Amino acid sequence: MKEMCELYSLRMHASSGSRHLCGAERIVPKNAIPEMLGRMVDRALSHKGGEPTSIVIGADLLDPGRIRTIPLLSLRTRKTTTPEEAAAEATRLLMDCGVSQKAAKQALSDLARGAASSGGNMRGAMLVHAESGRRLEPDRERGVRVTRMDLSDPARR
Repeated sequence: MKEMCELYSLRMHASSGSRHLCGAERIVPKNAIPEMLGRMVDRALSHKGGEPTSIVIGADLLDPGRIRTIPLLSLRTRKTTTPEEAAAEATRLLMDCGVSQKAAKQALSDLARGAASSGGNMRGAMLVHAESGRRLEPDRERGVRVTRMDLSDPARR
């Protein structure tokens, strides 16, 4: 049996003053750390949102016993011609998964106007009750977030 190489969780966060510009996260073997950190810094320095005043980088060795590999959800493209048609299709697909029509329409409305409490984009995801449509994330600017994750090379392709 092939022994697993040491894996590191790399994370980057760039900001301008108190405003978040961009972030990145990868899980890589030790020998890939310099190249990947270089890519992350390049991303921070060339971000369209402006020049960062702070770039924070972290690299943590991962415990192999705590690494979980799960398959991606299936991905399909639905062709629509208008925003209204796209919203109707998204609502139908959510309802097919057990989300109420009320919750689906509320979530799509929140996305369309800007899901953050300020009306802009969130840094994370909305967490919406599938029946009532009530927002459940504790911080509506930030949303809910995951950390220390990545895609395998085959999944990335």
